[in-house]
Amino acid sequence: MIPLGRQTGMDWHLKFVVKDQPILDVMFKDIGNEAILKIVEPRTDIHMSVYPKKDSVAHHVAHEKYPTGHGRRHTQKRKVNLCRMVRAFLLMIAPTDDPSPAIRSLSDIANKDVVEWFERVWPRVFHPPTDRPLKVPIGILGSLLNAIMCASDSDAVIDFTEIVENPNQLEKAKESDVIETLREDELRMPDRRIGFFEDRTKMVMLVEPGMVAEFDLESLAKANEIILEELGFNGFFRTAGRERPRS
Repeated sequence: MIPLGRQTGMDWHLKFVVKDQPILDVMFKDIGNEAILKIVEPRTDIHMSVYPKKDSVAHHVAHEKYPTGHGRRHTQKRKVNLCRMVRAFLLMIAPTDDPSPAIRSLSDIANKDVVEWFERVWPRVFHPPTDRPLKVPIGILGSLLNAIMCASDSDAVIDFTEIVENPNQLEKAKESDVIETLREDELRMPDRRIGFFEDRTKMVMLVEPGMVAEFDLESLAKANEIILEELGFNGFFRTAGRERPRS
């Protein structure tokens, strides 16, 4: 969902701001043969790198206070289990009543039962929008979901100024202040791309005009947890939380 690879060499930032001042600034950068994740504000001395390694993908956390070649420069070095990543993707798109076939190795993707499953479920996941009613988050929650789930070439800025200046507004907020009811075919870019079934079991995302994708929320959460772990995001943010911010 993060727009790495869109423009090689360009930074993409997810910023939380108050009165135009960033309180959190997370930078993603694609430098061609490596993708970098770094917390720019508050400033830290670490970053995470994801890069190709032989026939796989690997990642590590780089501690910038140590020079290149130092034994403590790189920690959390690990190769990504690509088969586990594939299983996470299949879990993400699988309808609850039609789970994916077992994948024990990458070569299993070409198996007849897997190909037939893809052909069967793909139109259920990706399809033209219907007139089904959806609950669409708006305001800060909507902005945050759109920033995280929908890749964009422009920086995502989430402004918390109004909440900081009027903290009581959250207690007084009505559902209509944070949720809008729209039909699936009323989803639009850039600020109304994500909605939820009324029973909160599925999320629908506008992929492009005239095409949506729907995901089971429980399966999506499990798949994202696997992907974040495999790519090293969880370990990186734990390490960042222990770092003393640099002034």
